[in-house]
Amino acid sequence: LLLDTPGAGDGQVRLLDIAPGGMMLHTDHPFAPGDALEIELPEAGTVDAVIVWRRMTLYGCRFAKPISQATLAALQLRAEPQAPPV
Repeated sequence: LLLDTPGAGDGQVRLLDIAPGGMMLHTDHPFAPGDALEIELPEAGTVDAVIVWRRMTLYGCRFAKPISQATLAALQLRAEPQAPPV
C-alpha cells in the first residue's frame, strides 16, 4: 500500500480494513479529517481518498469513487496471513 500525500514523509501505514467505498488505516502520521490521499492499489492504480475520521492512530478514509471487486480480491491475495487469537 503506497500513500502519496504532501508533507507526509516516509511513514509506516498499515491497511486494517477495506471495502468498495473506503478503508481503515493505522499510522503514526498525524493526518486530519479532510486531508486528501492518493493510494496505489493493485488492479486500480492510483485511487483518490479523503480522511473522514480519526481515533488516535486509526483513520477512516472514503474513496472518491468506489473500487472494484477485482481490486478487493487482489488485495486479499496479497495480504499476509494473521495468526488466530490465542
